[in-house]
Parts: sequence; structure tokens; C-alpha cells
Amino acid sequence: MGGWVSRCCPFVVAAGRRSREREGERTASCRAGSGSSGGASMPAGGTGAIWRISYHDGATAIDGGSYGRVSVRRRLAGENGRGKGRLTRLDPELGLGFGKFRHFLAMLQVERDLHMIAGDGETSYGRNSRIQEKAMLMALPVLEKAAIQVYSALHPETMVVADLGCSSGPNTLLFVSNLLNAIAAQHQKLGGSDPLELQFFLNDLPGNDFNMLFWSLDQLKKTTTTSDKSPPYYISGLPGSFYTRIFPRQSVHLFHSSCCLHWLPQVPEGLQSEEGAYFNRDNIHITGDAPYIAAKLFQDQFYKDFSLFLKLRHEELVPGGEMVLIFLARKSENIYSGDLSLLLGLFGQSLRTLVAEGLVDREKLDSFVIPMYQPAVGEVTAIVKRSELFELGHTQLLEVSWDPYDNSDSELGKIDSAQSGVNIAKHVRAWMEPMIEYHFGGAIVDVLFTEFASRVGKHFEKEKTKHMGILVSLKKM
Repeated sequence: MGGWVSRCCPFVVAAGRRSREREGERTASCRAGSGSSGGASMPAGGTGAIWRISYHDGATAIDGGSYGRVSVRRRLAGENGRGKGRLTRLDPELGLGFGKFRHFLAMLQVERDLHMIAGDGETSYGRNSRIQEKAMLMALPVLEKAAIQVYSALHPETMVVADLGCSSGPNTLLFVSNLLNAIAAQHQKLGGSDPLELQFFLNDLPGNDFNMLFWSLDQLKKTTTTSDKSPPYYISGLPGSFYTRIFPRQSVHLFHSSCCLHWLPQVPEGLQSEEGAYFNRDNIHITGDAPYIAAKLFQDQFYKDFSLFLKLRHEELVPGGEMVLIFLARKSENIYSGDLSLLLGLFGQSLRTLVAEGLVDREKLDSFVIPMYQPAVGEVTAIVKRSELFELGHTQLLEVSWDPYDNSDSELGKIDSAQSGVNIAKHVRAWMEPMIEYHFGGAIVDVLFTEFASRVGKHFEKEKTKHMGILVSLKKM
């Protein structure tokens, strides 16, 4: 499963400069190595133009901002040896406005560039998803109950179950194996004579490590003992954003999403003025000193995106279908009070330390925004009720220590705060490192997370903080 703080992938604000010319959108086919300076025949435009590079193998890249045609030509010529491609000039002023264009630019890159740390190495997501496992174990009784209710009420011959934001860690195996057992047991309880097959769809962004995921699932099949009475099951990967339609109408019986929906599909519009000033300067998220206008933009963006998510899933669910969702939430209505704001505030302080040491460019930091929002429980239930699409079922507030290896019940005692800092930093690194490498480069990663571990350890000396989340079950009306 994906991260308690992230199963899905975020993106950062892409830096760019307003084009001075009203060019519209103009394209030119090109081949690297032809023409002068080793470049291609280029559309008109100089520094400040934004170019989309569409390679013939289907990949896409973006170049622009303070770069120009020479940069684009070099990138086209040298990018993984692809060589041949198509350039498209994108005009930020053509009907979009600069702010909307910048978000369009960032959205193009989120599915390609950002993901959890792949593989099974020491810093991989697969080895650093213990917090997500704890949340999943808390939610399993509710998830199994929903699956049993749907099967008992609808008796489908093929029951379709989708895990949205599956990531690549061992928690996906936990999800699949427990639902298999729960549905198989209910099938036998009802006589076992009706035909039944199970179809699992595992969804995440295309950058997810699906290879590792399906290797793990293959191991599950080899180690799981099934009886002759167990229904056959099939597992398929489904890359794509769940903020779009990803299934045919009325085709899914049960949706599940764990630790994803606090991620916004885009940076809220309006965080940067037309003159280029950042309203949330010095903050990578909503922290205590962030201006209210910035916090409200995050809140409004969540309302819009979660409402869209509900609408899309309502269209895809069969009548009587259900959803079980787990994501970060906060107890208080105070928009600044969430533990996510505190955690990312410490991470932002770590980045500012690197700026002071000359390791990070100040402008790079100002343009780095993490599009997450930790809603109040009341906000979530209000959006569901206002949608008039789902019947609100089980609702529960979950609490999990920031430290993945902290199983103590004490508030401060019996815990090594310095080690907790290291544990928490490894957990955050599993989902944050790809973003850092993409935006700042890989050279700062080790020193950044060492600084972050130190800051979190000092925080834990004073307060043992917990992640807060919401577990909610919904039934299609």
C-alpha cells in the first residue's frame, strides 16, 4: 500500500516565466542532429517559451522557464538516446492564464516523474511502510465487513474489487489475501453453489513500481494454500490517476483506498501572484506561520478534488456497491492544527537550513509546494453528505505514532527520541526522496534527511506525536 503520509504521488510547482509573445500553440517536427548547432528546425520563440517534447516512444517532457530553444534542442538530442521527437510550444497566456498554465505544466509531470522509492532496498517504500500497515490492520474489520455485505446482497458471479493507490509494498498483499479469505468464507457460508470469481484491480500512477508489486503477488500465489472450494481470482494492474474515470460505468463492486486522498492532484491555484511572488514563502505546506489565504486555497482545493472523487466513483460503482477509505484527517476544526502541518513544518525548516548553508537555492525552495491537505473529520462527512451520492456508514478516527517502530502506550517514556527521529526520517524519505531529487537534485538527499532526523528527534524529546486519520465506509445511494 502507499504511504500513511503517501501512497500516491504529489508534485511540485513547476518554475516558469510568462511568455511575452502571444504565439498560441505552434508545433514542428524535428530530428536531433539536423540543422545548425546540432539542433532541429524550431518554432519561433526564445528564452521564456515553454516547450512540450513528445517522443516517438510515447514519453513526454517539458522544458521552459528560463531555458530556451538551445536547452530544448540539447534535451531532445540527449534524452535517453531517443533522438527523434516532436516539439510543441505552449503559450501560458492562450486562454489559460499564467497560473492555470503552471498547474497544467505540473500535472503533466506528476504521473511521469514522481513515485515511491522503488525496489526492496534499505530506503525503499516496501521496507518503510510499517505505518501504513498499522493503518491497514485497523481498517481490516471494516473492509472485510463491506466486502461481505456487498457479496451477500448482490451475489455477483464476478466480483470486481479495486485498490486505488496500491503502491508496491507488502500491504497490497495484506489487502488481497484478507479479502480473498473473507469473501471465500462468506461464499461457503451461503452454500458455495453459486458461481463466483474475483477480479482485483490494483491502481496507482504510472510511475509506481508495478514490477515489484507483481513479483510480490507472484510470491503470494506460491505461498498461499487454497482449497478446491476457494473461488478463482485474477489480479490486474491499472495505471492512472483516480481523479479521472478509470472504470466503465457500474462495473465495480468494492473500492478501497488507503492513505491517499489527502494528496491533492494539483497545487492549489493562486499561491503565486502574477508578479511571481509566493504567498506561502518559506513554507512548503500549511504551517503555523502560513498566511490564511494560502491555507484556504488548500482547503478549497481538497473540497473540489474530494467531491470529484466521490462523483467519479459513484459512476463506476454498481448499485449497492461500497467504498472503504483511509486518509489523513485532524480532530480540530483549526486548519493549522493537523500533525501533517507539524511534520512538514519540520521538513521545511530542514530545507531552510540547507539554504542558509548554500546547498539549496532560495528560489528553488520558494517554488517547492507539497499538495497535501489534512481535512477535519467534520469536513469529510460534510462533503459526503452534501454530495447526496453515498450513505455514510462507519466513521472512525485513527491514531498511529509518527515512529513506525513505536508500539508503546506511554506518552513520553521508554522511547529513544534520537532513534525515533531516524525511523521517522526513513519513513518520510520513502515517499519524499523522488520529489526532492526531481526538484533540487540528488546531491542534497542524504544531508537533508540527516538534518530532518535530528529535528524530529528533538521534537520527540518534548512531544510524542501521532498521525491522525479517518476511516470511513460509504455505500452508493
